[in-house]
Amino acid sequence: MTTIKKKFGVEYHVRSVWDLVLRLGFTHMKPRPRDRRGASRQKIAAFKKKARADIAHYAGLGFTPVSADEMYMSMKSIIGNGWYRRRGSRGEDRSKQIAAAVTGRRSGRTAMIGAIGDGGLCHFEFHDAGNTKNVESFFLQAHSKLGNLLVYTDNASYHGQKMFDRLYEATGGGIVVRYLPEYTPELAPIETQWREIKRYVANLFFDDIDQMEDAVMDGLRSGLIKIVKVHDYMIV
Repeated sequence: MTTIKKKFGVEYHVRSVWDLVLRLGFTHMKPRPRDRRGASRQKIAAFKKKARADIAHYAGLGFTPVSADEMYMSMKSIIGNGWYRRRGSRGEDRSKQIAAAVTGRRSGRTAMIGAIGDGGLCHFEFHDAGNTKNVESFFLQAHSKLGNLLVYTDNASYHGQKMFDRLYEATGGGIVVRYLPEYTPELAPIETQWREIKRYVANLFFDDIDQMEDAVMDGLRSGLIKIVKVHDYMIV
């Protein structure tokens, strides 16, 4: 913190600097290793070049580029890593208390489907599963809310071209899909959004899946869960 003191004449503790950085909208993330099966750097560069051209073209036609995907959440995955203060007469480890509390609750699983675009534009829904039927229904609702969409997504089995052909017909050409290179989650800003949501519910307790879903949607509506910025290749 020596640099801050020299430049501004104010001394900060390292924890205060972390608070300042977080309040400025930054998120601390660790670099993720690239999947060896993923596209080469040359292919990624070529993809971005073509994506920029596609986005500029479709933006002129009134389309909004969005990053879309699904993730699963369950009652078993709400415990985050961290330090927990010992409490209780016997000094029982708090992490063990938490684990015991979760084990005793009804486990459940839910699929969250989402799409995000530039400027905080977004649409999210919870479904019982991330299958073709639910994904198709989601995109019809997203189109109704957000207008014509240029969708960037991965090659999951329920993102098939046939489904997007049906969506194209159902929306009068209002939904067009572009697939990311295989095994390149780093190109999908929606993956960062999922981490923000999971961080928000970590170490919170819910009576059931419905309560967890309500908490997530309330967090998104209130701004407590921020909508992450899309990557540069998606900005018109």
